[in-house]
Amino acid sequence: MTERDRERLLETIERDRRRLDAILRQVPNSLIVFDADGRIELANDALIANLNMPKERVIGQPSSQLGNRFLTLDGRPLAQDELPSFRALRGEEVDSELRVERADGRHGWLHVSAAPVRDDQGIITGVILATRDITAERQAAEALRASEQRNRALLDAIPDSLYVNDRDGVILDFRRPSDGRPMLFDVDTIGRRVDELWSPEIAATIIGMTNAALDSGEVQTREYEVPTPVGPGYREARVAPYGEDCTLALVRDIDARKRAERERERLVAALDSERRRLQAVLRQVPYSLMVLDRDGAIADVNDGFAAVTGLTKSEIVGRRSGTIGRTYADMDGTLLARDELPSSRALRGEEVECELRAYAADGSQAWLHVSAAPVRDDAGEIAGAVVATRDVTAEREALEALRASEEHNRALLEAIPDSIYVTDRDGLILDFRPPSDGRPMAHKTYVGKHVDGIALPGVAGPLLGAARDALDSGEIRTIEYRVPLADGPVYREARLVPYGTDRVLTLVRDVDARKRAELELQALNEQLEQRVRDRTAALEAANAELEAFSYSVSHDLKAPLRGIDGYSRLLWEDYQDRLDDDGRFLLENVRQASKQMHQLIDDLLAYSRLERRALEDAEIDLRPIVEGVLAERAEEIRSRAVQVDLAVPDVAVRADRDGFAQAMRNLVDNALRFTADVPEPRIEIGGTVDPSRCVLWVRDNGVGFDMQYHDRIFEIFQRLHRQEEYPGTGIGLALVRKAMQRMGGRVWAESSPGSGATFFLELPR
Repeated sequence: MTERDRERLLETIERDRRRLDAILRQVPNSLIVFDADGRIELANDALIANLNMPKERVIGQPSSQLGNRFLTLDGRPLAQDELPSFRALRGEEVDSELRVERADGRHGWLHVSAAPVRDDQGIITGVILATRDITAERQAAEALRASEQRNRALLDAIPDSLYVNDRDGVILDFRRPSDGRPMLFDVDTIGRRVDELWSPEIAATIIGMTNAALDSGEVQTREYEVPTPVGPGYREARVAPYGEDCTLALVRDIDARKRAERERERLVAALDSERRRLQAVLRQVPYSLMVLDRDGAIADVNDGFAAVTGLTKSEIVGRRSGTIGRTYADMDGTLLARDELPSSRALRGEEVECELRAYAADGSQAWLHVSAAPVRDDAGEIAGAVVATRDVTAEREALEALRASEEHNRALLEAIPDSIYVTDRDGLILDFRPPSDGRPMAHKTYVGKHVDGIALPGVAGPLLGAARDALDSGEIRTIEYRVPLADGPVYREARLVPYGTDRVLTLVRDVDARKRAELELQALNEQLEQRVRDRTAALEAANAELEAFSYSVSHDLKAPLRGIDGYSRLLWEDYQDRLDDDGRFLLENVRQASKQMHQLIDDLLAYSRLERRALEDAEIDLRPIVEGVLAERAEEIRSRAVQVDLAVPDVAVRADRDGFAQAMRNLVDNALRFTADVPEPRIEIGGTVDPSRCVLWVRDNGVGFDMQYHDRIFEIFQRLHRQEEYPGTGIGLALVRKAMQRMGGRVWAESSPGSGATFFLELPR
């Protein structure tokens, strides 16, 4: 063989090897090539993936080293010489199915084919083995076999008659029912139409169900009535799609079930009616009802029980009675243990009726009347208990109140010193209690006598009239009368109270001491009134004298002042150029003293008029009055560039308009006077209001004053500064205080030297 031939041969071998590798990769089965010693020479990718091992660990290994265990179909493990690869090495052609237990724990089935590879002399040089996983096929076959067995068993167990129909109602297959019921027909059904066997109504029902099942692909179910020898019977047909144009119909005898359903419906209706009656009774019963099961859990309650606990029925049912937020005690207040509760005693077979105290979680308590009884089954065993409770708190409280009222009335009667009579409309005395103050009575008892038989003629008539008036009006009547005695008359007071519909309770009290005191007081009042008249006349005379004094001051004192002022003014105008400096100084002082004296007289007259003037108590608006006072001083405020901040609330109070205006006028003048030397004078007027009072203030940034002189500045003629520094008469603040006192208000101030002053006015609302 030449070198060229050798190269071509190698190329052919390499090409064939590549083709073989490509074929092995594409083949979906696992392919293995063994050498003559049974070792793996070649394996395709499907085998490597199936073994889940690296390829280098597979090549060169015998098949027994790959971790798989092979068994026959009946589960017998194969010996090594029984493996398909070894059988092929012995020259066999193998085609079989085996079970395999893989190294990773998976189980399955394989279809294995193996054949020997021979050389030109026919000697076996290896084996080619192919495997195909048929696990899914085997499992499907097993499942199909099991399904067929189940279906066969199911069909054998179903007592229904079975029909296979086409869309036109032709019966293609039929199986009689296995429950032994007679058929409505005794003919061969296969090949017949349903309308040949059943009535038109039943046939139409079956054909309609067949078409509906085929069109929708869903099972159709109907119940219908059929005639039987013993009367109407009932059947249920279930029609399911079966193939493309056929249906499988199961017809079941439901006669017994329908009768049971009708009986059940009758019983349910009767039970429902009974339950409604019971619920109506439970709603009307004035008890809280609780039904317990044999284990002590709450099985049911009525609305009254739910209302008492504040829970809904769904929140109560299933719980134990001791867990719904109440604790219980006996009449003495001793708390009951759980086994001492009426419910626990009833579950032990006792019938209980008692009164208990119940304490809620919020601390409130109630009195309960409780009755409990066991509920027994047909065998006499305790199946539960019924507990009924009624809140008797109101009754207990009413009883306690009645007892307390009786004790109170008894104590009251014992404390009342009056004699007490109970009479009817005609004056017949039905009951009597003598007085406890020891006064003598004409008789020991008056029961059975008439009022006109025991009272004087002038007293009996008014008493009977007052008694009838009290009964007719329903109101208490009171009369006083005099009883003449040997040592002088005495006085009595009778209070007549309606008592029931036709009775009057009369309390007769000895008012002799009070009456005599009243007569003495009346005499004293007459004396006092005379004294008041006398003193009023004296006061009026004093006022007249004061008026005369004021007139005298106003005219007699002002007349010389006017002369002094007039002559000094003429002297100043005509002779000031003839006077030296001392003369002019003295003349100026005379003029200033005259003006000051004139102002002092005006202020004294104003103070006097304020004392004597009648108050006008009326509803007044404060802000307009304050604005009016500022308007009067507008020129001075503007010329001195005084900043005025006004924040008086729009509020009305009851006060004297002129008195309030006078007080505000003096306070504003006071603020203007004491800010005369301040570079930037400022006055603030404001106020606050509450339901009972109104407080106004006037604040300035003037010289202020020491608070130790607070009370002094409101006294008449009291001044803290010299006339030369701040002119004034010392009456302005006294006028303010007098005006506020007369209106029921007050005035006060707050200040410190050099920091201004604030004056407050308080008026009641």
